[in-house]
Amino acid sequence: MRIAFALLPLLLGACTSTPLDTSGPTATGGSVQEEFVGPNGKQGYGLVCGRGLSACFDDARKVCANGFAVVGTWKAPVFEELLVECK
Repeated sequence: MRIAFALLPLLLGACTSTPLDTSGPTATGGSVQEEFVGPNGKQGYGLVCGRGLSACFDDARKVCANGFAVVGTWKAPVFEELLVECK
């Protein structure tokens, strides 16, 4: 589990064309960290949930206006990460 957690930033970084601007209106508290191409070829986002999963779901609704599917989660002692793919 620790290895997978340690590799997550590298894996997301390899899929990312441009890091997101977390200072904009679509990011509350900087929880939107990375963008990537999801498993179905659509836009995906990695969201860090330092304030709980509900904050990540709020951010996912903001960046995916037509809805989203959860494609992965990671849990660490001090935060969780939610991976979503927009519909």
